[in-house]
Order: sequence, then C-alpha cells, then structure tokens
Amino acid sequence: MSQSSSELDPSLSQEIATTNAKRLSASASSSSTEAILAPVADWFRKQDWAPFPFQYECWQAYLEGHSGLLLADTGMGKTYAALMAGLAEARDATNTSTKRSLQILWLTPL
Repeated sequence: MSQSSSELDPSLSQEIATTNAKRLSASASSSSTEAILAPVADWFRKQDWAPFPFQYECWQAYLEGHSGLLLADTGMGKTYAALMAGLAEARDATNTSTKRSLQILWLTPL
C-alpha cells in the first residue's frame, strides 16, 4: 500500500510527488490517458497518499497495451500498481478508442 505523505520524510514525499507529476504529464500521450487516470489520482489524493513512480509506470504501460510482470516487496503497492489502470479504464465510459476487453490476470499465493 502506498504510504501516507505524513509517514514519509518530507523531502522524500516532495520528491515522489514532483517525480510523479513530471512522469504523468510527460508520458500522458493524450487527454484520453489523463482522463482515464484522473479518478485514480483523485482517489489517491483523497486517501492522502502519493503514488510511487513505479505505480504510474505500470498504469501508463497498461494503458499503452503492454503486458508485464510486477514484483515488489510486501507493502510497496503492487495491488494498486497492477489493478488501478485496468479498473479506471473499465470505469471510463468515454473511452471509445479502445476496443479490447478488460484483461488482467491476478495470481496470488494461497
């Protein structure tokens, strides 16, 4: 799970927020991508969280149609990294350019 900005060193928290903002604006290839991710960003803000840079990278890669394997330590935000873009895409009723169905395979240890 992403850490609250109050749990992080203030300078690290600011660095993460700045990096995330730069990555989102630089890699958002269209207003459609920004629109799809807007509810995700809003939800994180309401939780008083800042997404980690790798989470943005995962969301962008998913929306660009890439497949991947996500490996990170416990508590680093894998669930949000893997699922939020797919859920945001499914929620986005205005996304008519994508003709594919929601495709996420979630494997977890039992």
